[in-house]
Amino acid sequence: MLKSYFKIAIRNLIKRKAYSAIMVLSLTLGVISCLLIGTYIHYEFQYDLHHQHADRVYRLVDEITLPSGGTTSLARVPGTWGPLLAEQYPEIESYTRLMKYRLDRLVNYKEGDKQFYEPNFLWADSTVFEVFSIPFLMGNPDVALNGPNRVVISQNAAERYFGSDWQTDPQQNPMGKQLNELTVTGVMQNFPATSHFQADFLVSISTLYNSWSSVINSRTNHYYYTYFLLSEPSTSAQLEDKLSSFVKTHVEPEAARRFSPYLQSLLDIHLHSQLEAELAINGNIRYVFFFGGIALFILLLACINFINLTTARSTWRSKEVGIRKAVGGRRRQLVFQFLSESVLLVILSVIISLAITELTLVWFTDFVDRPLTLHWASPYFYGALLFGIIIIALLAGWYPAHFLSSVSPIKALRSGKSDSHSSRLRQYLVVFQFATCIALIASTLIITRQLRYMHDKDLGFQTEHILTFNLPDDPAQQDQEQLEREISQLASVEQTTITSHNLIGDQPYGATYHFRGYDPDDEGVSMGRLHVNFQFLETYGLSLVAGRGFAREHTTDTAAFLINEAALGLLGVSDPSEILGVEVMYEANGYPKRGAVIGVVEDFHFRSLHSPIGPMVMDIQPERNHFVAVRMQSENIAEALGSIQNIWNDLYPDIPFLYDFLDSKFDQVYKSEKRYGSLFTQFALVSIIIACLGLLGLAIFTAEKRAKEISIRKVLGASVSSLLVLLTGEFTKLVLIAALVATPLSWYFMSNWLNNFAYHANVGVDIFMIACGIALGIAWITVLYQSVKAAKVNPIKNLKNE
Repeated sequence: MLKSYFKIAIRNLIKRKAYSAIMVLSLTLGVISCLLIGTYIHYEFQYDLHHQHADRVYRLVDEITLPSGGTTSLARVPGTWGPLLAEQYPEIESYTRLMKYRLDRLVNYKEGDKQFYEPNFLWADSTVFEVFSIPFLMGNPDVALNGPNRVVISQNAAERYFGSDWQTDPQQNPMGKQLNELTVTGVMQNFPATSHFQADFLVSISTLYNSWSSVINSRTNHYYYTYFLLSEPSTSAQLEDKLSSFVKTHVEPEAARRFSPYLQSLLDIHLHSQLEAELAINGNIRYVFFFGGIALFILLLACINFINLTTARSTWRSKEVGIRKAVGGRRRQLVFQFLSESVLLVILSVIISLAITELTLVWFTDFVDRPLTLHWASPYFYGALLFGIIIIALLAGWYPAHFLSSVSPIKALRSGKSDSHSSRLRQYLVVFQFATCIALIASTLIITRQLRYMHDKDLGFQTEHILTFNLPDDPAQQDQEQLEREISQLASVEQTTITSHNLIGDQPYGATYHFRGYDPDDEGVSMGRLHVNFQFLETYGLSLVAGRGFAREHTTDTAAFLINEAALGLLGVSDPSEILGVEVMYEANGYPKRGAVIGVVEDFHFRSLHSPIGPMVMDIQPERNHFVAVRMQSENIAEALGSIQNIWNDLYPDIPFLYDFLDSKFDQVYKSEKRYGSLFTQFALVSIIIACLGLLGLAIFTAEKRAKEISIRKVLGASVSSLLVLLTGEFTKLVLIAALVATPLSWYFMSNWLNNFAYHANVGVDIFMIACGIALGIAWITVLYQSVKAAKVNPIKNLKNE
């Protein structure tokens, strides 16, 4: 019986090749989209699952209340909190702290004459191997970081410094070797790509006790990523309830009022954490659900094509159903017959989709910047495929099977036609398809406009023709001055400055400032802290709204301050000149500083456009400066670059010169938005293609169904143009209805997306008019060919049998 079902199914599919091709192509595109996006989503949910105790590991983070009344959440906490909490609360089985400096560390292996800048350089407690599952290839994890100046390196680092034979050649064995002043005490496996942080160097945290003692012992400076291994996952809520009383007990009352620590599950960090100072750029659960929804919608559009074209063909299959019922065929048998056709089409589409997905996965992997793969060896993969085939076959085939099998045999044999109520359903489904397409087109246009807005947005400072590079670790101050002086003397260089932070892609320090006369409670106000030098404003093209900038001829300027307009707003000052001369005092890491405000700088974006411009204070502290910025003449960039590299090589002959351009850093900040925007555009295009395929199939059906009507109209004098209006009018009406449905929905959802940006483009009615125009144009182009073809047929051909 089953064999005959499939024989008849194959015969019917071959008989109507055009319809079959449209359905197979639609389902193939839908399945490919689901496979690609499904692979990406599966990968995103794998983060940190490789740790044995992942369900019991929690990170301590802090929400800080700002003087303005707002809040900010930090992924770091003070270094003393972890040990104090572990000592006080039995729920904590173990803890570990990580510290990562914001600059890449230069690591030197003198014996092998090798040195590299290392971005994944972290300090860690010796208990890091208890909390996290980090397999060792050499050394003992129980003692590897017991004591200062010890380091555990990754496989990649071992190969980089000691050669590819480090595991077999005793001469290349890294154990006991010196990297900088650190002794290698272990080699660990490379961190999986699905780890929320990467480490090639784990240095014992006790190494910092001498140089960073004030930071380590502080109860208010947030520098450490702190993780707890709890005795049971259920104890996390109990521990979190105790954090408030802990802060009140162990932190000064002034600071304790601003701190609200809480716990994050390790498994939630990658997709659910977007805090300040994360160890790495995390994913976003909203994007995961967003693209998962797009995949399901694309698959649904493909299933709608199947439903529409199958029910449309009921006109030709009604006699078949009538005869089968007349000779004793049961409805259940007919349902199985029509479902077998669905299963056959779905299986064919899935086979084609798997082959194409495997070929396109390389492109998609590069596109989403994830090492994705189809898990051919996993039984779960085949189970998911089988489940998908069943669901798609039922989704696409159940209603057509139910509809076709319900045809009355007497009515079918008498008129040769089935019930016409399915045409209304087809109209609803076409409206749904094009509403989805219009919403996706409008969303794509809004994303594109926002990306263009971010690219063209005036950041308040110059980004073009500015070269940036890092100074060596802890350079002597005279070397800074000499480097700046020699670079500034180059004819192809316009200005040079050295600062504590890059203006793009960096997180400035924070501090509590006391402005005399503007701080009645003497609690101070929290503001960003940026250390600069004398040519800062000129190099970046920043503008003043009051006062003056730093100048070498004013010897007291090393104790002076600049503030931005946002700081004025926080202080409640409306006239910028009012703040000039006001005394300011702050203390950072045990070093107090007192001086006067000499100027107010026009606001500039030192963070991404996701965040509003915050208050910022600038002062001169050369010992804290690490980044050099050089503004060059646009016509002499190559010459300037070569000269700067020569100066660097003379001053730092043993240190490689690594540089970047500020505008390229700007592009990196919004790399994920651009990637997601491009991905969204690609899948929006796929959905449009599927909708057009369905429309094409319905246009073919309409032309065939109304062939005799068209011929009669031509005989009675109807022109080709009037027939085209007749044939395209129905589809035009459906697309316009779809536009009315899609416009408010897409406006609502995309407005919510834009709210993630503190600064965003305006969404006007023009976006939705363009989206509707595009959808209407695509629909007309799709239908027009079949309509013209039907309108030009000789009426004799269709009427000769009447």
